[in-house]
Amino acid sequence: MTLAEFIEHEVDRIVDDWEAFARTHLPAAQDLASDALRDHAKVLLLDVVADMRSTQSAQQQFKKSRGERAGNAPDLTRTARGHAEQRFAEGFTLNQLVAEYRALRASVVRHWTARIDSAAADVPGDVVRFN
Repeated sequence: MTLAEFIEHEVDRIVDDWEAFARTHLPAAQDLASDALRDHAKVLLLDVVADMRSTQSAQQQFKKSRGERAGNAPDLTRTARGHAEQRFAEGFTLNQLVAEYRALRASVVRHWTARIDSAAADVPGDVVRFN
């Protein structure tokens, strides 16, 4: 199972982790309703999946990793920007927003690596693409 397939299959469990982290580790999130904490997580993850499934050369991947691909993954960028704007309006700091994304990434990788076959050939490639 590729990482993109895993995310798509386990998106609700990953979003549960996103909410639990925010609720217990981010002061600005403690008074938010569940819907407000979960609002962009599923869409964001599915946008990541779509981006991971798009064709990309090694050169394009390198440029993307350095922020040199203008207009790359517009749906993902739009969702992430909207999420950030909403979080800032709710009183989140930049560090809290980054922590939320870091926790989301860690949750995906933790759940996926616990499930994959250690002999899977493209594990490093999937992780690089996800990051």
